[in-house]
Amino acid sequence: MTFSGFCGAAAVLASTPWRPAWIAPLHNPVPVVAGLAAFVALSLVLVVGWARIRIDVDEKGARGVDSMFRAFSFEWTDVRAVRASPTVRCWVLELARGTVVRISFDMIDAPVFAALLLRHARRAATAAVRATLERATDAKL
Repeated sequence: MTFSGFCGAAAVLASTPWRPAWIAPLHNPVPVVAGLAAFVALSLVLVVGWARIRIDVDEKGARGVDSMFRAFSFEWTDVRAVRASPTVRCWVLELARGTVVRISFDMIDAPVFAALLLRHARRAATAAVRATLERATDAKL
């Protein structure tokens, strides 16, 4: 059972007369139900955000919608610097106009994206990032 499922079940149980022992001392279950319902609502927002992420890459560049519902698009010639962030698990692309685009490793076909980056924006990547991109083209990320 996920945490949001637990919160949803606890919210339902807290509003019934057969409350579990850990809710029974509370004479007013409304704050408990409201708090648990807030966790459920937050998890739904995160799931909807994850489902809306769209990234399309081709020989010209990339375009899509990120996790914060912001649209982005760029051409490979606009890429000024490429970094890999293993802690956040994303590619960090700095564009010529000063914006930064973060593309998750999990939200894109890594071998295709890495091959396109190597082909079109190789000069923007450092040697360490090039090695990571070459590993990614072999799906060893």
